[in-house]
Amino acid sequence: MKNISKNVIGLLWAIVLIGFSSSIYAQSDKTYTAKSPNGKIVLTVTAGKDIKWQVNHENTQVITPSTISMTLSTGEMLGKNVKSPKAETSSVNTSFATPFYKRSKVIDQYNQLALKFKDYGVEFRVYNDGVAYRFVTSRKGEITIKNEEANFNFAGDYKAFVPYINDMRQGERYSYSFESFYDEVKLSEMRPDSMSITPLLVDLGNGKKVAILDMDLEDYAGMFLVINKQTKRGLQSEFAHYPLEGRMAGINFIATKRADYIAKTKGTRTFPWRAVVISEKDIDLANTDMAQKLASPSRISDVSWIKPGKVSWDWWT
Repeated sequence: MKNISKNVIGLLWAIVLIGFSSSIYAQSDKTYTAKSPNGKIVLTVTAGKDIKWQVNHENTQVITPSTISMTLSTGEMLGKNVKSPKAETSSVNTSFATPFYKRSKVIDQYNQLALKFKDYGVEFRVYNDGVAYRFVTSRKGEITIKNEEANFNFAGDYKAFVPYINDMRQGERYSYSFESFYDEVKLSEMRPDSMSITPLLVDLGNGKKVAILDMDLEDYAGMFLVINKQTKRGLQSEFAHYPLEGRMAGINFIATKRADYIAKTKGTRTFPWRAVVISEKDIDLANTDMAQKLASPSRISDVSWIKPGKVSWDWWT
């Protein structure tokens, strides 16, 4: 009986300790929200054991809680076990000229939520037509990015328009022409061994669709998407590792040796945007200016010498 009593007491203490440790994480999680200027889109971010983002458009759950992080070569994981970030909110309503675009001027209006930690942060922007986020670092010298985790989880097994990589160059997984047709399949029916380029489109029903994109790429790997093999209702990022050696096959560069990291870059910089464009009607997808709004400002001060017109491209001639 004494042994039984000791076992029961030990079990009860274990339950108490597990509950206590869980409550610590629960208490440390903090929630932040931001809305689009028209109030239709609501972004919710939780920061604690992980950083997770979720997005609602009116009564539609667009993105369910999805984890984001960035792993450095040192093993440090930005976005994990975070404590008391400094949260700053701001509103922007401006415009910029676009002399070679379908519009001469783009309206840039959004509400921003910035979570700042010791030497890095995450910026979220909520537009009337979507949500975007990016990592920001402020460190000395260079940093090496081992991997980045971007998740896009959905509430249902929705139909998706998937541009698979289906014509690899010389069998190299990341060497591709980016000329995919779109397969119309449910998320659960996506090929588990295949990658998709962006944009990938998900049909939420009732006319609403969401396009997943990455923007403002510089000195960094582009984002591919793969199905979440556990849930079959989410998409996860995959990145090509940095090519160390390669050869030319026609006009294609084929990597023959890759590093164990995806980028070696400046320690103080902004990273590419991960974005979802939300449309209520299909015409909204054609009208979005998200790529222009999230691009870095032009570094060419004088564009008068650039004359748009007809051109002849030798590859197509």
